[in-house]
Amino acid sequence: MTAALWLLSCATIIIMRTALLYILFVTAPAAALLGTRLTHCLELAERPFADGTKPHGLVADIGCDHGYLAAELAHRGRTVAAVDVAEAPLDGCRRHFAERGLEPAAYVLGDGVAAVQADASLGYCETAIVAGVGPRTASAVVDGACAGPEPPPRRFVLQPAQCWIGNMRSLRETLANNGYGVAEERWLDDNGPNQRPNGRRLLVTIRADRDAAAAPSETELLVGLPSADAARSSYVKHHAQWVEDVANHPRDSRKRREAARWLPLLRSALL
Repeated sequence: MTAALWLLSCATIIIMRTALLYILFVTAPAAALLGTRLTHCLELAERPFADGTKPHGLVADIGCDHGYLAAELAHRGRTVAAVDVAEAPLDGCRRHFAERGLEPAAYVLGDGVAAVQADASLGYCETAIVAGVGPRTASAVVDGACAGPEPPPRRFVLQPAQCWIGNMRSLRETLANNGYGVAEERWLDDNGPNQRPNGRRLLVTIRADRDAAAAPSETELLVGLPSADAARSSYVKHHAQWVEDVANHPRDSRKRREAARWLPLLRSALL
């Protein structure tokens, strides 16, 4: 009798766990699984290209971490390469894919899109997603993808960590120099536990396509495309104050010069 009850309890636990996983990963909307930040990446990665064609090729999730975004893309039928520079995140990614009964095209231990391009079996990398790293690292990924003999991705989806606005300007400049145009941006006022001590965590997600190339204005290099989004307004106000503080209390001459040049542009963007 005791053994029968034990087996019944085990079976009940397995059924409940299976039901919970089904609810979480099959019936739940993407936003509930990913949160707003990664949902922005997902939505921009799935946007049609300028010629109206839908993305269908390989997606490289650079810095895949836990694999939530990569798994959701795979769940939607996309071919995905989960990429990270360390084994520990890839192990977490493998566990998450296994929980969802999914499998990516490859787990790639390496740095950036170049690691995917080096594997001929994966074919052409159509879209690369780079989220959660600094703009300098994101710029290096873009440059690396465009430097080799393989054709660069048609699309980058970038969500850099909040930082000094000059680094964001450099990232947008890197995109333009490599033939990418910023086609769309999504803004997020993520007032969560990881916010900066001196203000809210304000994030932008950038969709940059090679067939949307257009020379950005100096203001667009600093704060992105014009938008009535309240989160963008908060972003501009935050950085305008940051730049003004640096101009008034400079820590180094380079930033002082940058602040003096950019403050008028930021103030005009607030009008």
